[in-house]
Amino acid sequence: MWITPESVNAWNILENRYYEYDAIRDFFPFLQVVKPDDITKFLWGIEPEYLEQDFTVLKENSVTMSISFETESVEKTLKGITKAVFNNSANHQKVVIRLSSRIHNVTPVDLAKAWDLMHS
Repeated sequence: MWITPESVNAWNILENRYYEYDAIRDFFPFLQVVKPDDITKFLWGIEPEYLEQDFTVLKENSVTMSISFETESVEKTLKGITKAVFNNSANHQKVVIRLSSRIHNVTPVDLAKAWDLMHS
């Protein structure tokens, strides 16, 4: 998965399929509200902020959709937000993302090289 401030792209290695942001949002409707920058914040342990009007994008009653974040200090290396819960009570759908660890790389990653590999 590649996350930039404007988009999210994913590549299914097993099926050799590439998915652009629109296809990913169709599969996960809560991504209509959650922006790529918010995904990055969550991965770093920072809680994104959402307002009630953010949920109007879904064309549903904002009362039926909720996003909550939790902190579970399981390890000393895992600081900040560790769990995100996306709940849509109207459709009885719930997506829970739980991080079990965060390992910060000490070696710089050449993102340009990795991006070239993905598009080759």
